[in-house]
Amino acid sequence: MDVVVREAKDNDLQAVLHLYKQLHPEDLPPPLESDLKRIWSRISSSSVVRCYVAEQESKVVATGTLSVIPNLTRAGRPYGLIENVVTDRDFQRRGVGKQLLQYIVREAERLSCYKVMVLTDTHRRGVVEFYRAVGFKTDVKNGLVWYSRSVR
Repeated sequence: MDVVVREAKDNDLQAVLHLYKQLHPEDLPPPLESDLKRIWSRISSSSVVRCYVAEQESKVVATGTLSVIPNLTRAGRPYGLIENVVTDRDFQRRGVGKQLLQYIVREAERLSCYKVMVLTDTHRRGVVEFYRAVGFKTDVKNGLVWYSRSVR
């Protein structure tokens, strides 16, 4: 089946939240609906953060975000950070996530990013191999993460 990848729209919020529940099942409770809508509006109107979705069978089945961060090095070219990539478990292993990620990387290139980084859980089986298959390298940089105590 065909996959359509596009920038998320206002009416995609609930589908994205559904996918995030699969990504982080033990996450903290979501904010109030009014706060969720305000955050979604900020994301939708941002020049830095872009949320993308992949549709299959007329259903949003994957999502990921790209942050394009302004930069004073590398001739002033920005760099990209991809986060919150998730494919609905019923649509995994069909190439949907790969198509979504390839689309996001092409968008980063179109936006002149000189590099794109992705952070992912190290404990989820096969995830690093998934990113390697799309062209990400694991032997170039080392990512370190700090979490607020309130998130743990």
